[in-house]
Amino acid sequence: MKPTLPKGIPKGVKDALRRALAYGAFGFITTLLFVYLTFPWDAVRAQIESGLERSLRSSDGTTFQVAIGKLEPSWFTGIVLKQVVISAHDPRAPDAAPDALLIPQLSARLELLPLLRGHKSASFAVKVAGGETTGRLELGKAKDGVTFDVAKLDLTKAHDVLAVAGKLIGADLASLDIAGTLSAHAVLELKPGDLTTLDGTIQAGLDQAILKGGKVGELDLPQVGLGRLELEMAAGGGKLDVHKLVVHGDDLDVTGDGVYLMLNRVFAYSSPHGKLKIHFGPDLLKRIPYLGMALNALPPPDREGNYNLPLAGTLRSPRFM
Repeated sequence: MKPTLPKGIPKGVKDALRRALAYGAFGFITTLLFVYLTFPWDAVRAQIESGLERSLRSSDGTTFQVAIGKLEPSWFTGIVLKQVVISAHDPRAPDAAPDALLIPQLSARLELLPLLRGHKSASFAVKVAGGETTGRLELGKAKDGVTFDVAKLDLTKAHDVLAVAGKLIGADLASLDIAGTLSAHAVLELKPGDLTTLDGTIQAGLDQAILKGGKVGELDLPQVGLGRLELEMAAGGGKLDVHKLVVHGDDLDVTGDGVYLMLNRVFAYSSPHGKLKIHFGPDLLKRIPYLGMALNALPPPDREGNYNLPLAGTLRSPRFM
């Protein structure tokens, strides 16, 4: 299609203008192609790897290594990362194989307007463990901020996700064997590596949840049908207040009463406070005989059969006084 020019311009001038516009368009396209073909994508990949490794900090000394298999551009401000491997190395077990998470594809887009004001921020989307996580990351001078939404994450496929996430917060989540579909929304800020500076809110829901086993601290966990779990929390001032904690399943009903965590730099050493109101289903008591023996050591249940358990200790070694 020829460029449309205003009427009244002599034909020779029109032809010259059309040629100039055509040459300009051709030059612009070839310039973009040249930039694309000669752009130092390997250097960009190395910068992203090192930047992610710096942002992934753990207060217990765990180090993280990021390797990007392939990097591709997406329009002008977007990139697509493929075959991203995040490895967590525990310095206390240097000879042990690291926990590793493979992300088949992650897309990110740099936000230009905040960049002009000196702020580094980007939106991202990643599909892993049968679900999708989208959000926004902002790197600030004092604190980093992240907003994310998790949709339909299948926990039966998320062992590697839990293992690496646990290393990040200093908790052994890899020891949990849990099934269910997770959805979550969070808006958070913190100084990297310091959970005591955490501010923001977290909402999470877990459907058709089953705890198949694992450990919390020194406690061996039995198989328990959890059903539906709902969680709402707000962080600030070194605390994580649990505004809503509800578990409703065939084996167990749990509600929280004034539950909060005093945050520690190492999440596993954060101390829980408040009370849990727990009702154990009769089938669970029949299936796990030793559970009834343990309950005999607790104060008797109320008229509705609920046990009220005060929380103490730490997340690594919880106590029910």
